[in-house]
Amino acid sequence: MAWCDGPRPQGQIIIAHHGVLGDIATPPPLERPTWLAFSIAQANMISNLLGIRVKHCYHGIDTSVFSPGGTRGDYLLMVTRLSPEKGVLPALQVLKQHKKRVVLIADARLIAEQNYARRVMAECDGYMVRFIEGNTLTLEAQVNWMRSAKALVSTPLYPWTEIFGLGVVESMACGVPVLCTRNGALPETVVHGETGFLVDTPEGLVEYLEKVDQISPEACRKRVEGRFDLNTNAEGLLKVFKEALETGGW
Repeated sequence: MAWCDGPRPQGQIIIAHHGVLGDIATPPPLERPTWLAFSIAQANMISNLLGIRVKHCYHGIDTSVFSPGGTRGDYLLMVTRLSPEKGVLPALQVLKQHKKRVVLIADARLIAEQNYARRVMAECDGYMVRFIEGNTLTLEAQVNWMRSAKALVSTPLYPWTEIFGLGVVESMACGVPVLCTRNGALPETVVHGETGFLVDTPEGLVEYLEKVDQISPEACRKRVEGRFDLNTNAEGLLKVFKEALETGGW
């Protein structure tokens, strides 16, 4: 995100892609900054931080690529990065303690802390927890791992705020339920008891480990169709772009 002093074209929109605004403490020096976020949670976060109005338009995914298929396996899937804010380590420890097999897909090149990454890798024994470098997988291979999972596990931890949760929506599009922390936008995407289960901490996963089979794959898919698909995303963006052009922004 960037801006500069001086005039700008009427109706220009600042799209906040990432959830962290760094050292930004004041809005850009514009009469109508016109910010657009990817979820209500992100919009509220930016609005509270900068004291300005922020609208939102949800991400869209290609539901023809992320679609149901294959045979459901007996493993839980984590698609994430090796960062403390993603809650990878405590989630793995809880799942291993309860003898749940896990496939962890993560980009080994995106490591926030070497020591943390080593601790995560120490949990990967190749049997109970299998580690796969995400940067070595094709999109097709990653989708196949997702389709065959018992459930997707996503446990981001505050003060980090999950601004959307793309992997969570991709999983539901594949008909796979989600076990996730009640963080940021995840309560907006996952319906507790219908497309997965929301918990407050990684330890809270235990209560629902044996209940994911109760979640209907059809309900997961239906949640995404018409709400988080590419067409809906495009329609939403065109709507806010038109408003910005006609009103000069907000």
